Parts: sequence; structure tokens; C-alpha cells
Amino acid sequence: MKTLPMSDVALERHVVYAERESTLPDCLLGHNFDEVGDKTMLAARRSVFSERVVKHPAIALIRFPPETKILAGRLFIVQTSDGNLVKEQRPPIDVIQGEAALSDIVNNTSSTDIIEGPHLLACRWGIMTWGHWLGEIFPRLVVAEACFPGRFRYVVPQDIFNDDAPRNVWNSILESIRSIGISRSRLFQLRYEKNHVFNELYSVTDTYTNAAFHPDVCDLLRARLLYPSPAQHPGSHGQRRIAILRTESPARNITNRNDAVEVLRKYDFEFVEIGRLPFEDQVHLFNSSSFIVGVLASGLSGLLFAQSKCKVLTLGPMGYPNTFFIPMIQRLSGICYDVRGPLTRIDERSFIFSDFSIDASQLEVGIKLLDSTNLLETA
Repeated sequence: MKTLPMSDVALERHVVYAERESTLPDCLLGHNFDEVGDKTMLAARRSVFSERVVKHPAIALIRFPPETKILAGRLFIVQTSDGNLVKEQRPPIDVIQGEAALSDIVNNTSSTDIIEGPHLLACRWGIMTWGHWLGEIFPRLVVAEACFPGRFRYVVPQDIFNDDAPRNVWNSILESIRSIGISRSRLFQLRYEKNHVFNELYSVTDTYTNAAFHPDVCDLLRARLLYPSPAQHPGSHGQRRIAILRTESPARNITNRNDAVEVLRKYDFEFVEIGRLPFEDQVHLFNSSSFIVGVLASGLSGLLFAQSKCKVLTLGPMGYPNTFFIPMIQRLSGICYDVRGPLTRIDERSFIFSDFSIDASQLEVGIKLLDSTNLLETA
């Protein structure tokens, strides 16, 4: 079976943001790649952090052909009526566990519901990872609702209505949807045990391409969501120093976290568990912080809403060239210092989930260097 990009299978295509170029500045003030012998990051130094010109493809609202199907299960694979699979909705083959398993999904015998009316695709594999939601799926909803207000119902997994459970990612997802004016009544619930065939299914094409966000989408996200005022958040002064150490997650943790905490306390950082905050508070937290320390993970996705000229210190395992957050810092004309450390517990899924340790003295060097660097305030 063929797998094609959604733009190639589209019945209609309406450009909402034009193709354009932008220049992302060099943002890396310093690192410890040499000290720890991280050859991967030394090789990636130029491609990840250096100034580069980015070509941003146009962003379009596309309409799938009638009788496009979202297949049963939790992977949200999309198949057009002529049998093609949509590339943007296809998980990595190791997630599917092989071509035979993919064939079983495509040829499933689950019951099928026929859905009429304009619906917009708002889910894909990985939706429960906050970074995938906030950085890749949510911007499509923001674009659709800004350009075509009130037109669509949004297709979401059944779990999104589990917002009465203890604080979890679904709470934050639902809060983010509400924050742009989409009511619960406009959410269409996908049931995992069924196939769903849509006669009028839409999507917005990727807003993150060539390892960067389309600048018009960045501007739109900030215009729509940076609304909380100091009156709504007493005591906010825009100079907070926060540390996001991934303490609520069982993977990619700092083994010697206490050493890092000791240094961070010395320099007046407050410790935050992003996943425990309502969405509006997450947005405000990033926008009111001038210095952010964080493990390279979904918790840093709020950098989309950070201040211009922000300072960021990232922590991560050796050999993990996570490029997703760097364009966010570059877009804000911010600066960063990157600290890496050796793996201490190997995760059987992938080394990127493995725990690591850091040299606390190298963390302190990064904090001092960032603190001593003056960045001009911008409006």
C-alpha cells in the first residue's frame, strides 16, 4: 500500500500562510561537549545551533477525499478511499511492529461509523506526549480556528474526555483547546474500537518543517495565547528563574539530581513540575521567566511562549541531538548553554529515554556565563 503526504492526496488545498524564508541566529553561548567527549553533539554544533536560513513551505488547509477513514485503534492511521495511507498520520514502523501488523490494522473487521459535516483532524500517534501536542498538533487547531472560526468540529481521541481524572496530559490538552475558544460540544470523540469514515475531513499541513516553526504560526500562537495580565497573576514581574527537571517522569532523569538542585538553589531558581499546572499557568510561567533551566523533554515546549531575549540552559544525555526546542530559542533571539552527561541507566526502548548524570560544576559554569551576558530588552 502507498503512503503519501496529505498534500498529495488532498481533494482541495487552501493556502493560509505563504511560503517564506527566515534567518535563525546562532544561539549557543557555551557547552560542555568537549569536556564529556560528546562527539555527536560536537558534530551537530553547526547544524543545530548556528545561524541558518530556513525555507518555510506554505501552510494550507487541505480537504481529504470523501470516505477517508480513520482506522480503529490508538494509532489514528488515516486511509483514503483509494487505499493510500497518509504519511503524516503513519507512526514509525517499530511502533506498528512491522508491515504485517500494519496490514492487520488496515484490514481490521471493526464496525464503521459514517460521519457527515466538516471535521478537522486533531490527533495522531504520540498525542499523549505533551511536546507532540503543543508543538505539532495544537498549532494546527490554532491556525484552523483563527482562519475559519467556528467552521469545524475537531476530531480527538476518546481519552480527552477523561478530564475528571487526577491531573494528567488530557487535562492540559482540553484546557489548551478551550483557551482558543473551542467548546467541548465542538469536539468529535473517536472511539478506539471503531473505524470512522468521514465525508468531509480536513487538516492543516505541518507548521514545523525543516527543523523550524513557520514564523507566522509562532506569531499567531503568541497573539492568541499571551493574554494573561499581571492582575490575573499577582506577584509576577517577568524575571522569574525556573528549573524544569522532569521529576514527574520515569525516563530521562538526572541520576544525581540532588547535586543539580543544590547548585540551582544557590542561584535562586524555583522548581516547577510543568505537568501539574493548568495550561494557562504554563503559558504565563514561561512568559514571565527570564532564565529557564530544563531537561531536554516535553516540559520545554512552553518555550513557544517565552520572553524575547530569554536565557535557557538545557540538560541532556550524551548523544541526544534533540533539535526541537532550539528553533524556539532562536526565534526569540535568546541564548542557551547546553550541558550533557553520561548515561547511567540504559532504557531498553531507546537510549534517548535513559537516565544520565551531570557534572554540577559544569552546570554552575553555564549559569554564571548566562547570568553575566547582558541582552538588550526588546518590545
